[in-house]
Amino acid sequence: MSIFMLILGIGLLVLGANWFVESSVSIAKKFKIPSIVIGLTLVAFGTSAPEAAVSISSAVKQNSDIAFANVLGSNLFNILFILGITAMIQPIKIQKMSIKKELPFMLFTTAIAIFLIWDSSSVFLISKADGWILMILFLMYLYAMLEIIESQKEKLSLPAKNLSSGKGFIYLILGLSSIVLGAELTVKGAISIAKLLHISDMIIGLTIVAVGTSLPELVTSIVAAIKKESDIAVGNIIGSNIFNLLFILGASSAIHPIKLLKSSLFDTFMLLLVSLITSILMFTEYKISRKEGFFLTLTYLTYILIIIIKAI
Repeated sequence: MSIFMLILGIGLLVLGANWFVESSVSIAKKFKIPSIVIGLTLVAFGTSAPEAAVSISSAVKQNSDIAFANVLGSNLFNILFILGITAMIQPIKIQKMSIKKELPFMLFTTAIAIFLIWDSSSVFLISKADGWILMILFLMYLYAMLEIIESQKEKLSLPAKNLSSGKGFIYLILGLSSIVLGAELTVKGAISIAKLLHISDMIIGLTIVAVGTSLPELVTSIVAAIKKESDIAVGNIIGSNIFNLLFILGASSAIHPIKLLKSSLFDTFMLLLVSLITSILMFTEYKISRKEGFFLTLTYLTYILIIIIKAI
């Protein structure tokens, strides 16, 4: 029953996120909201909505391990597995703007999150004050991105179904409802499985929940790779990681402080390490080759193996 609940929850999250993005873009365009604003707000939230719903729901239920592990696990999955698989399908060309602006900010965001987590006592702690700091940084990031790419907004376009206003609002409500219900089922299912198998919430959050809630990003990046739209794939991953660390982790800890054992240090610094390695790969000839993509994917699978061994 717990496994069925988890699968159903993840399915609702992915389906709800898709409905939410499509309806949001359609409605926003009808009201003549600029595409750049849609991309930085509605679509950015839509693709990361499963992570947001699960982490915030976990924070409300005071399951801080799942809230934090979902963000950490999703970011590792994004930057290693999704970027790796995408590069293996089609070598990824990196725009110099991403190298100069977005990528350094992702590294800065990761470092800030680790700094806020560190505590001299026996636990890591992200306090409510830390949560608000992360959310303020997120607002500053949005403002900076608006200024940076304002001159290029004519080059940006977002696909959207030709929905009528009525259908658009119906899909919007269905999408949000599916995300909320999916988050509830996912969290309950994950906690039940963890207790049944005597596995910590942290391990479940880093693996099953993180991968499940990152499915929208995986599908988006693979489709972008097949269509040779590498900018979309890279932007999707970098943007999602920044959104996860600043908004989702910020909102979750602002609701309820997140306390973690120092055993989480390995996973936290793993994220910073792979972010640095990926940045170096992107600097090499401004692309990620198929061989580098294979290396990233293999690194993620090795990391998962280490987690399983630690759990056993």
